[in-house]
Amino acid sequence: MVNAQAVAWQKWFKGKMCNSDTCPSDATLKTYGYSMNWLQSRMEGFDVEKEIVPEPDAVLSYMDENKVKVNRRLASFTAMKVFHRCQGQSDMSKKYCTPLILCKRQQDAEYHKQRRTPHQSKNWVEFKVIKKFAAELRKKIFALDKNELWDKETFADAQLAFILQYHMTFPIRRDLCTVQWGVEESEDYNYVDMKNQTIVYHKHKLSRWKKDPFKHQLSRPMWRLLKLLIKQQKLRDHTSGTILLNRYGRKMTKNGYSTWFKREMKKCPGCECKEVGCLILRHSVITHKRGGCMTNDQRDKFANQCMHSASCNDNYRVH
Repeated sequence: MVNAQAVAWQKWFKGKMCNSDTCPSDATLKTYGYSMNWLQSRMEGFDVEKEIVPEPDAVLSYMDENKVKVNRRLASFTAMKVFHRCQGQSDMSKKYCTPLILCKRQQDAEYHKQRRTPHQSKNWVEFKVIKKFAAELRKKIFALDKNELWDKETFADAQLAFILQYHMTFPIRRDLCTVQWGVEESEDYNYVDMKNQTIVYHKHKLSRWKKDPFKHQLSRPMWRLLKLLIKQQKLRDHTSGTILLNRYGRKMTKNGYSTWFKREMKKCPGCECKEVGCLILRHSVITHKRGGCMTNDQRDKFANQCMHSASCNDNYRVH
């Protein structure tokens, strides 16, 4: 259930920061609203209607006394800094500059200490290994007879080739197994937009907070593999359905997809004795992608494609 006070703060920030020319994103305004609500539920002296908040020294003391986590401090200090800036109180706003810098340094220090869990260390696969295996599998599938009905093993290889090709660009969760083809556009499910060669996600783990759909533009190899999967289903007299099927030609559940994927990934060289599921694949890809230099906008865009926040993607990256 959405907190009414958080919505009130969000509307306050929107009224102060949005004009005809500029306006922060809805996600940013929502973050400010929930951060102010988080503080208000724990401290006295907040009143959105009277535009009153506690002094910076009181907020900083509360954070230190209660040993609040770094991520929460960053969000709260940023919201408070923006609040005072909207009020024209530059001196009050500047008091949060140093704490913000210290929090950012602490966050960076914690980030660089990240290590793989025992499970990850046991089952880890380097991105270059996945990329090479995906290229070989893709080449094998493209060389097959397109008008011939494939057996179960070949169809499974084609699905695995598509999944790997897809996840190397969009390392999402298990939502790929819920995507349907041959259906009309609707907000009730995830589907393939054949006209625009796009996969549209309306139903996903973040539906509660993100109302806009995720749209992933398919590259040429991804689109070509997807068309082959759909053609094989049509040869089996299917007129619609999910793009991924199990060994029995039926729709996969998310847990079934995980089990199927772990079994098929044992075909990858070096993974014969590993349990390489969707989570390990996502960690490997995000770690590789975030290894280079990215601007803040690029980090946010990449995280959005992964159906995450940028801070969540930081947690995925391990050494």
